[in-house]
Amino acid sequence: MDVCFLRWLLFVALTTWTLGDDGQVTFVSELSSRPAQKLSKYGWYASVRLQRFHIPEETAIAYWLFSVKKGHSFNCGQHNVSIHIRWGAPPVINPTETVFPNSTLWHPSLSLTLPVTSQSSTTFNLSDPAPGDWFVAAHLPEDDGRIEQKGFPSCSYYFQPQLSVRRAVDTPVLQQGTFLTQTAAPDRPARLKLFVPEFASSLSVSVAERSSGEAAEGRNCSLLLRLGSASLQHSQATVNCSGSSCSASFSNPPWDTWLRVVVETSQVNQTVTFRIVSNYTVACKPKSVGLNADDDITRLLGKSSVSNTTSTGNSSGAPASVTSNGSEALIPQVSACVWSIPMLYEELDVLSLRFTPANGSNINITDTQPTLLTFPLPTQATGGTLNLQLTLNS
Repeated sequence: MDVCFLRWLLFVALTTWTLGDDGQVTFVSELSSRPAQKLSKYGWYASVRLQRFHIPEETAIAYWLFSVKKGHSFNCGQHNVSIHIRWGAPPVINPTETVFPNSTLWHPSLSLTLPVTSQSSTTFNLSDPAPGDWFVAAHLPEDDGRIEQKGFPSCSYYFQPQLSVRRAVDTPVLQQGTFLTQTAAPDRPARLKLFVPEFASSLSVSVAERSSGEAAEGRNCSLLLRLGSASLQHSQATVNCSGSSCSASFSNPPWDTWLRVVVETSQVNQTVTFRIVSNYTVACKPKSVGLNADDDITRLLGKSSVSNTTSTGNSSGAPASVTSNGSEALIPQVSACVWSIPMLYEELDVLSLRFTPANGSNINITDTQPTLLTFPLPTQATGGTLNLQLTLNS
């Protein structure tokens, strides 16, 4: 029965209300574990043991415990287990120091090394992690090519990852242009969240009117303002607030998502009260995004080829596109500062997707307005390769 139980994900939610622990935000803890898997020496990517963990929204801290245990009693010496962690997709690893093509853009994942004698473990903590899927990969050193005789005992190692998260369930919402009064203590940072709408071009969060529990005239109430979530490729925006007021700004904030705001204080044994406000600008919202209701689907599927394309330059009208038979092609909608090009989404098979401009491959690019092409990937598309083909013809 124990063996069957290990085949399933162990998920435990500890719904202990900890309002008194923070005073403003309620936290709950969640634990998840994966069954132990036998590790292999690295020969190629299939040699890796890959596990996926989901971190929920508004997680304050993620705590991983990685354990490796020998599956035998005889001496095999010491081996190093390599552990790789990445958010959003399986980690891209390169233990054999393979040279990637020059046109390949990739980010190395976080890598840990765990020396193993009989049983070993290591931990990894991440504050305010990005929500979503996180991937953990583990493997033994590179295969040396030696052949082991069948029937003889061999060295085996088993890897088991576990994750504990602590997340907030009632984070205050910071509304546009509305001041909120909050408090921050050395062991209790103030946590808030705000929503960034689509096509927002700028965002700022400002802290002002600070005071401590004691008379603070002539003294600065030092605060640390952090915006965003932390992944292994992107860190949070951080501002040290040492004056009477401060602000953090994003010139191109992430669209259509919740953004975390954390305010901390380093003053010992003092609680700092402050006011905080957010403001954003939506200057690039198109007047209309997408296709017209009377667009012919045969034209969108490439039945008409675009042979000539002209632009109105700096005028306010939409660029004119002319097909081979002289008829008017689908025209992208214009906004105050961005062109939005409709995209055709095709599922070639279960594992392959293709995106093409709906009105043909020829697109006008001007020096006055950027052109926006979006490639929405489904949530299950967490790995693989993205090929982008661009040809400039001036």
